[in-house]
Amino acid sequence: MNKQKEEDNAWLNDPDVQDFLEQEDEILAQLEEDKLHTVGGLTNDKEGDFMKFQNKMEKDQPEYDAYVDRQEEELFKILTQAH
Repeated sequence: MNKQKEEDNAWLNDPDVQDFLEQEDEILAQLEEDKLHTVGGLTNDKEGDFMKFQNKMEKDQPEYDAYVDRQEEELFKILTQAH
């Protein structure tokens, strides 16, 4: 039975097959290296600029919220004074 198995798998030792498999391994390794990073389904570059942007937005959020609150207060004053 081993002899039959060796004959069935003899094609694996073919130099052309080996060359093809090595090329495929190189391609897969390159794809893995170049793989895009994703954050929340969005692409992210290797340098992490998207995460830097997210962190900045997170840091600035309280300031933005305070700005929106001030704008809403001003709008409320204007609307209540008009009536």
